Amino acid sequence: MIKAVEYYDATNEDTGKRLHSWRSFQNHFRRVKDRKCIQRFRNYIKNHGTKKQKLEEIDAFVYDSFARARDQLLFIHDVDLKRWGLKKAREVNDESFCVR
Repeated sequence: MIKAVEYYDATNEDTGKRLHSWRSFQNHFRRVKDRKCIQRFRNYIKNHGTKKQKLEEIDAFVYDSFARARDQLLFIHDVDLKRWGLKKAREVNDESFCVR
């Protein structure tokens, strides 16, 4: 994703024009079908990942914390899982994450 945006934004320093045409970009990154995807990629980079990536990171953290606590034979309650999820959500800057 980052490589695609950098490739698309590359400019000639002398002329200030793009180094690569859209056709060249599509040949290099075949899965990108539309120019709107570039703006979406920029938003993902600005937000440090997609919603799915952030949720996967939170899920992995909560599971690892759960496994560590069980290895130490600690009691685990639902409030512990919620606390771990909210803690990781704050770390990855996911404001939309909420626990019910």
